[in-house]
Amino acid sequence: MDELRSILNNYWGYPEFRGKQREIIDSVLENRDTLAVMPTGGGKSICFQVPAIYLEKTCLVISPLIALMKDQVDALISRGIKASTVFSGMNAREIDISLDNAIYNPPNLLYVSPERLQNHLFRERLKQMEIGLVAVDEAHCISQWGHDFRPSYLQIAEIRDLMPERIPMVALTASATPRVQRDILKYLDMSNPNLIKTSAGRKNLSLSCYRESDKMGRVIKALQNVPGSTLIYVRNRRKTKELANDLNSMSFSSTYFHAGLARETKFKHQENWKSGKTRIMVCTNAFGMGIDKSDVRLVVHYDLPDSIEAYYQEVGRAGRDGKLAFGLLIYNELDIDSINELGQAKYPDLEYIIKCYNAIGNYYKLALGSGESQVFDFPIEKVCHSFDLNALELIRAINLLEKMGFLSYIISQNWSSTVHILLDPKELYRFQVENQEDEPLIKSLLRNYGGELYSQYVSIDEDRLSKISGIGLEGVKTRLKALRKRKILDYHQSKAGPKLIFQVGRSGDSSLKEAYRKIIQKEKEAFHERSNAALNFYKEESNCRMNLIQSYFGENTAIPCGKCDNCIKQNKKGEHSKELENAMNELKTLLSTKETVTMEEITRTASKRSESIILEALRLYLNSGHVGKNGDGHFYLTGKN
Repeated sequence: MDELRSILNNYWGYPEFRGKQREIIDSVLENRDTLAVMPTGGGKSICFQVPAIYLEKTCLVISPLIALMKDQVDALISRGIKASTVFSGMNAREIDISLDNAIYNPPNLLYVSPERLQNHLFRERLKQMEIGLVAVDEAHCISQWGHDFRPSYLQIAEIRDLMPERIPMVALTASATPRVQRDILKYLDMSNPNLIKTSAGRKNLSLSCYRESDKMGRVIKALQNVPGSTLIYVRNRRKTKELANDLNSMSFSSTYFHAGLARETKFKHQENWKSGKTRIMVCTNAFGMGIDKSDVRLVVHYDLPDSIEAYYQEVGRAGRDGKLAFGLLIYNELDIDSINELGQAKYPDLEYIIKCYNAIGNYYKLALGSGESQVFDFPIEKVCHSFDLNALELIRAINLLEKMGFLSYIISQNWSSTVHILLDPKELYRFQVENQEDEPLIKSLLRNYGGELYSQYVSIDEDRLSKISGIGLEGVKTRLKALRKRKILDYHQSKAGPKLIFQVGRSGDSSLKEAYRKIIQKEKEAFHERSNAALNFYKEESNCRMNLIQSYFGENTAIPCGKCDNCIKQNKKGEHSKELENAMNELKTLLSTKETVTMEEITRTASKRSESIILEALRLYLNSGHVGKNGDGHFYLTGKN
């Protein structure tokens, strides 16, 4: 076993690489800039995590999703891999220690958001880090023609100038059309790039799209026909709970998930579904990123995704184990109208965006130019009440302000509490001897989270500490706060609720207008182009769906999948045409043997199915004039060629 396979096996337990993982890793280790396009579930993270361990230098990972970064770092640490992250929402001391550790105690992987790359402090520290590889995850975010454009991605290439030598870069995405691929290569300044693509085609995936008035009836039928783990995607939070309750009332074990749930509730619902305790997860598109569950047999879209990229990313969570799985999308005319209306709602007028931005600035009493990198609790209801705003419209405006580079919105705090011990081991031991009442908690901390507590902030679970130490949960929190007050450790308790971060200091109206013109106007065009392509795909009734998806992502293939609803319909048509041709030949032979033939003679030996086909053949002959019918109701050949 070579060293790369040994790393894979030792840390992940996989004996072999899958698909094109090894080809991508080899390209990276040859110091080549590499663009990897792999479908959802293809194992993209392995392609930079394994090289990071092999190189024994830090891999700088740029990722747009804070929650996903935190999940990946926690997963890596649990495997014994050194990993850390710097993200908005950490306090200044946490960030300072993480960056110091990245220099003096380098992790294998350091995860940051693209916005962090513009921070002056980060750039200065980056110059001192020993970086061996830069990985750009969700690389399609760099293109305005991609389905989740992030302007901050356009600045990523600048960090290459901060490094003493040109470091190889690997960009990874699950969904990139040829136009988006060209943008990735261009804006990341990739030299002599190696483009490695895995086919978007999935041989084990059967896709179906149905126009259906009784949507729930179609879902029930699918659940009865396809046993196993199921995902059902809906558009809004309220519907997740309603649909899950409806399914539970019909004895289908269901739970629900959306971004607004409390952290404990999210974890419980997610774990019940992942373990198989609950069969069905009804969710918004907030669920699925980073979820490693290979045996999903059915993905249902109860509402329409607004792009083929979003649809295929979500349906691609089915059948990752290689076994047959199904994707079912159900829609009606109201759903089609909702996609058209979504484009209008998603992009409020510039004047309204400016109104919302100024309301937020006034709420926090920020002067022009102030507030950069500050994190604020964001009580949406209070802001809306104070400035007569609609909550949903305000969130939509904030989403655009985020794309324009002014704000970041974190829906809810999903991160654990953190602890960092401020004393060295000898000083802490002396403190324990002198303060016996604190010893059980300190010992529990050290036994569970180890020596990392001395060098960095570590995520902790107060409930787990409570059970191990025998101290009540509130007692654990109270003692941690007391230890923080005595400067024994630094403790930051997780605080739920949405956060708002000013990416730059409060800006004037002219800056907002310029950013809107440069970014949002073009994105509106791209949205309508993508949504129209998606609607055409859903409505398609003849061409192979897998072929259509492959064509959308730039693959030329003429081999139908044979499994989608359209392929099955075409196959049935082909079978019917052959049966009809045989029936017409048999009927012509029978009529040619007699002057007239009765209906009973025509259908005497036919089964129920073949009888209907014979009667269809007879109707065609009668309509064409090749067969006539006399006054007695008997049939005969007319002699017409």
